[in-house]
Amino acid sequence: MNSKVFCHMLNMAGYATIAVKDGAAAVEATRQHHPVLMLRDIQMPGMNGLEATRLIRADADVGDTPIIAITALTMPGDRERSLEAGVNQYVSKPMDMQQLLQMIDDLLRRPSTSEAQMSNEEDSQDT
Repeated sequence: MNSKVFCHMLNMAGYATIAVKDGAAAVEATRQHHPVLMLRDIQMPGMNGLEATRLIRADADVGDTPIIAITALTMPGDRERSLEAGVNQYVSKPMDMQQLLQMIDDLLRRPSTSEAQMSNEEDSQDT
């Protein structure tokens, strides 16, 4: 259910999404589709998100793809283990969708909505 909600919200924000059910499928989908960014749950059936992240990081073709871990894991050391496995950002559930969208924009170096509006205003003032 969380995956469907995230996909819907990201689609509404203009992103195309691919959802998978487990860690092995995440690795395969990454190799097949070469996404520009991945959202990764740490607690996935079969291969967990940390192992999937390690495998992706070891793949020269997709290893530099930004990964955001979104997880309910909030025990001491979970964040550090996730970062050591290779995630770029770690967010615990529940989370703020605007915060996630800003994090995605930052990782993709895409101007946020407010930055884009300010840039458009500056451009129109210059003309």
